[in-house]
Amino acid sequence: MKSIIRIFVALALLTGVASCENFLDQPLHGTADLNTYFRTEEECIRAVNGCYQSAVPGDWWQTLFFRLVCDMATDDMWAGNTTQDGEVYKELCHYRYKGKAGNSYNASNWEYNFKTIYRCNVTIKGIEESPVDNADLKARLIGEAKFIRALIYFELAKNYGGVPILTKPLAPTELKSGRATLEQTYEQIISDLEDAAKVLPESYGSADKGRASWGAAKAFLAKAYLFTEKWSDAQITAEEVINKHLYDLEPDFANVWSCNNANGMESIFEVQYNDNTQYGTGSRLSVVTGSRDDSGWSWGLPTANLEKAFLDENDQVRLRSTIVKHGDDVYGDPDAKDYVISPDKHKSARICRKYYIPQAQRSKPYDAVTGKINYIMMRYADLLLIHAEAAVNNNDNGAALTSLKKVRDRVGLTTNMGLTGTALRNAIYKERRLELACENHRLYDLRRWKNPEDPTKSMLSYVMGPNGLFVKWNTDEATADSFEWSNNGEAQDKGILFEEGVYNLFPIPQNEIELSGGLITQNPGL
Repeated sequence: MKSIIRIFVALALLTGVASCENFLDQPLHGTADLNTYFRTEEECIRAVNGCYQSAVPGDWWQTLFFRLVCDMATDDMWAGNTTQDGEVYKELCHYRYKGKAGNSYNASNWEYNFKTIYRCNVTIKGIEESPVDNADLKARLIGEAKFIRALIYFELAKNYGGVPILTKPLAPTELKSGRATLEQTYEQIISDLEDAAKVLPESYGSADKGRASWGAAKAFLAKAYLFTEKWSDAQITAEEVINKHLYDLEPDFANVWSCNNANGMESIFEVQYNDNTQYGTGSRLSVVTGSRDDSGWSWGLPTANLEKAFLDENDQVRLRSTIVKHGDDVYGDPDAKDYVISPDKHKSARICRKYYIPQAQRSKPYDAVTGKINYIMMRYADLLLIHAEAAVNNNDNGAALTSLKKVRDRVGLTTNMGLTGTALRNAIYKERRLELACENHRLYDLRRWKNPEDPTKSMLSYVMGPNGLFVKWNTDEATADSFEWSNNGEAQDKGILFEEGVYNLFPIPQNEIELSGGLITQNPGL
């Protein structure tokens, strides 16, 4: 067991990304042994930094690409790249994974998320038993590790349902645990976030920007309550954060995802990256989602259907900072006029502007783990819409409208203050799509919202499947997009195979079921 612990602790402690460039630029310092670590404040801090690094690694293949695949499984994104096979991705996002629990990217997502949980567990135990005298620092660091563990369990719950709950650093030979229920998994998430909120500060100095704060713990707690339909708890918790006035909307929507505005006023929690070429502490997401005519890989391309949603709302402000279309000028990049996204290489001839790095600001080499744009996991607009949705479900229309209006005012859109009930709820749903497009929210919203024609089913069944709105819109010549219809490298009827009760979750990786000796069971229908 000790040799296994050495391997994982070395990874956890010594590849740690902290929350600022001072930490990010630190070199590695050899290997670590659990028996000799956690003796100093620096070692305890480094351990937590490793948990941050593990949560969303900057390279594309561990977990970040899976997040992109989740958006590809919605009406917001195509898989996109039509010059390469990509079947392993399309298997997931085109709903062809029934009986295919061996998908490698699905397995990688599970594996690396549980590695992060292991790292958090090692760190929590190590700091609890540390001889360090600074009790306040120890409590804060444990709170940070619990916050990260909660985020990872949240990701697992959204994708797989109930999962094994591990809160101690067990070796693989000791991992003989079946799945907890979804309710029990959320209980663990809520418990960790509550514990974190009790000890985390409201803010940090400039040297520690990006670390988990009280506001981040509370914002994710509100979201956990929303996902479990505890509407009153979700509204009250969101209001706690809102009323503290710790965050605000960026006046200019274009600044939300700007690489020149890391940890801006709207940011509640974001993964920290920089363009240090020596240690590779950046992200590759801008390359993965970029145009193949601009050194990109073109995976995860916005759909014409998403563009239409912006146009129907006359939402030009968010459209130009969310979607770039072939032949357009890239908004905010004076060096990208008449931008090329060749229709024969890209399913929709569109890319996501949010992850785009202006050409003059790119590190060299560009196709490397050096992108300096942070990855936002929670921002104030999301919290306002969480509050609005919780409030409307509490029949508090006034509070719901107030938060909805703030989000729409920012982009110059009017709000019908007379909306109530279903009409108001639908307005909030629409706003979440427009505001948070391509940010890894849409799939989980569609899974948890109810089908308006059959509330026993998910909204995903209203959008996908043989009669789904997205599928019918894409396959109707009357609503054909010329770019998408001219490129058959990706099937135009994406989502037609969706079945309610089967494809509402991803499969548990088959190797995990086998390693558990059958204690871990597969999701229904898969």
